[in-house]
Amino acid sequence: EQDIKGLELHRQTLRDEIVKANIEIEARKKEITAVDEKYAAAKARLSGVQKTVEGDIARVRLDADKEKLAINGEIHSVFFRRCGWGEAKRDYWGHMAAPPFGTPGGADVLMLGLGGGTTLHLLTSGIRPASVTVVERDPVVIGAAQSYFDLGRIPGLRIVEGDALEVLKRLALEQTSFDLVIDDVFFSATSALAGPGRDIYEAMRALLRPGGSMVLNRPVDRPDETALHRAYAEELRSLGNEVITRSVRESGWNDIIY
Repeated sequence: EQDIKGLELHRQTLRDEIVKANIEIEARKKEITAVDEKYAAAKARLSGVQKTVEGDIARVRLDADKEKLAINGEIHSVFFRRCGWGEAKRDYWGHMAAPPFGTPGGADVLMLGLGGGTTLHLLTSGIRPASVTVVERDPVVIGAAQSYFDLGRIPGLRIVEGDALEVLKRLALEQTSFDLVIDDVFFSATSALAGPGRDIYEAMRALLRPGGSMVLNRPVDRPDETALHRAYAEELRSLGNEVITRSVRESGWNDIIY
């Protein structure tokens, strides 16, 4: 009799454990269903609207209003067809397009690096330059920007295909000058006093009109790079420049030097 009672208790314990296990399984099934629905919705938003332009350059349309340009998996530009530009203004594009020293309306601007033209659009709605010359070495990037990011509405835009340093030297020979130079290319320039960095700085500086400004974007990919950027800013001060720095921590980490 004692053995029978023990077996009955064991059977009931097993039944209880099965019930608990079934409840847990059903809960997990519901979680899986919810995740599957979110995944399907996200995939549906991108289905048919993510287009690889060439190689690792892609235009991604997130919804009817927002598009991004990705290069090697990294977002280089965003574009809003109606609203939402506040997001871009808070990020490094907005800080590049709004130098603290001020730039007069009707300025002539030189930009090194095109991407999808986020900074271009912010410049147009902000300081309203008379002309913008953009230097971009990659014809595929130029094609993507012109096809998908509405560059046609930017007045006075001129895109020059070529190596940035070579184009800077050519513009100097042509005695071309600008009120504002924006550098979104020479990320590896760690010195304005020596080596290739000195050639880059002098080439940009030679194109500035009296009272003009430079804006330098320096992405932060390693913890020690902010210290390098601060040292670069100090070198610029030692050359007699008034210098301001901003650290932008939004979609990525960027140090902006003015």
